[in-house]
Amino acid sequence: MFNKLTLINLPPNSEITVPALGEVFVLETCQRTIILGYNDLPHKFVGTNCDQAEVFNGSTAYNFLLAIICGLKSKVVGESEIVNQFKVGLKRYMGSKLCSPYICNVLEKLLKDSKRVRTDHLLEVGQNSYSGIAKKLIEKQYRDGTVLILGSGALALSLIKILKKNHQLSISARNDKKVRQLCTQFNIESVSWQEKNKYEEFNVIINTIGTEAVLLDQQFFSKWQVQHKGLGFFVDLGLPSSISTPLDSSQGIYRLADILDLGVMLDSEKTKRVELAFDKIDQLTKSRMMNFTFNVPFGWGELNFTQP
Repeated sequence: MFNKLTLINLPPNSEITVPALGEVFVLETCQRTIILGYNDLPHKFVGTNCDQAEVFNGSTAYNFLLAIICGLKSKVVGESEIVNQFKVGLKRYMGSKLCSPYICNVLEKLLKDSKRVRTDHLLEVGQNSYSGIAKKLIEKQYRDGTVLILGSGALALSLIKILKKNHQLSISARNDKKVRQLCTQFNIESVSWQEKNKYEEFNVIINTIGTEAVLLDQQFFSKWQVQHKGLGFFVDLGLPSSISTPLDSSQGIYRLADILDLGVMLDSEKTKRVELAFDKIDQLTKSRMMNFTFNVPFGWGELNFTQP
C-alpha cells in the first residue's frame, strides 16, 4: 500500500483540476503545487500545460513531502509557515465527506514525523522565517517606532511576538474577536477594519492577509508615499497577494518573493543542521515503510476510488 503512493510536484500557480471527490490531496503554496494520491490518480488532475512536473513514487514520495513540510525544500530553509499551510490543507481535506481514509492516514503520519524532525534538528534553523526576515528588514531601517500588522492569524501572531519588544504595534483585521484577544494578550493597539484610511498614518506596515480580493490599491500607496515622503516601508507576506501597485522593493514595497530571496542568503550557515534533518527524514521514511499500518473506519473502504 505504501509503495503505491504517487506525488506530483508542480511549479506554483500551475493549472490543475480541483478534485471533487477526495481522490487526491492538493497543497498549493507560493513555491509549489503538490498532488498526492495512489497509483495513477494524481496524473488525472494535472493540467495539459504543466510540463515541469516532478513525479515521486512510494517511499520517495513520502520522503519528499516530509522534507517539504519540514521547510527543507523552501527557499527559506526550515521556515515554519509551510507547517501551518499543511495543517490548514489537512484540516480542509479531512473535513470533506469523501476524503480518502488511506490518504488521511499518510497525512497524519507526515505531520507527526515533521514534528519529530523539527524538534530534533530545526528549532533554531527556522528562525529566519518570513516573520524573522521581515524583522531584520525593518530593524535595518527603523530601530524603533510604530508598526501596523494586517491580519490576525498565525503569521500575525509570530510577528507580534518578535516585534513587540522594540516597536509600538497596532493590528487591524476583519476578525474583531481575534483582534481584541491579541490586543489584550500583548497590550497593543487596534485600527478598525472599516477605517483603512488610517493605515496611511503608519510608516511601517506588514500585511499577512492572503486573498484574491484587492485590499490596498495604488491609490492607497500613492497617498501613503506622500504622507511619509517616500520613506515608508511595506512588507506583503500575503498569499495570494492582496495589494495592487507597480511599486517594488526599491520604493519600499517588499513582496513575498523578496523575502524568500533574502532568506536564501541568511540560511547559508545552517547547512549542518539541515543535513542532520535530511538524515532523520530518511530514517523516519524507512521506519514508516516497514511498519505502515492503516486503521480504516468501517464503511470508508467502500469508497473504491480512494483505495490504493
